[in-house]
Amino acid sequence: MSYSDPIAAQTGFRRLAVGRRCLALIAQRYEYEGELVEEANVLFLQVGAAQWLRFFFDAGQFFCRVESKLTLAEFAEEGMKFVPTDLSARHHLVGQRIEQVEFGEFPDGAELRIAFEHAAILVLRNASDQSTVDITSPVA
Repeated sequence: MSYSDPIAAQTGFRRLAVGRRCLALIAQRYEYEGELVEEANVLFLQVGAAQWLRFFFDAGQFFCRVESKLTLAEFAEEGMKFVPTDLSARHHLVGQRIEQVEFGEFPDGAELRIAFEHAAILVLRNASDQSTVDITSPVA
């Protein structure tokens, strides 16, 4: 299932994510000739044994599709490199239930906020067509 319309993508993502448990969360970083171009080119959220939500912003518009397996970028032109980062392990998100999904817009972009059951919040922000990801973990 692919959502190419940004509004349908937001609605579909929210419906597929809220109430589900995070089994994995992978960010795909994009580098060119050894320099970071985009911290979070694409994110992959596993919410079922064979259910991955692949999502990203492009020019401030949200896109999402459902995949049966993790499909990281394998192709690259010379100098391009796509690097996966396991955010779920780093931020202890495995097994946490997704409680809320919110989308917001601002003058030069948009953002997605995902709230997890133990107070961790992921923010995927796209400003001037560059995406960054930040995860705040609960204070122990």
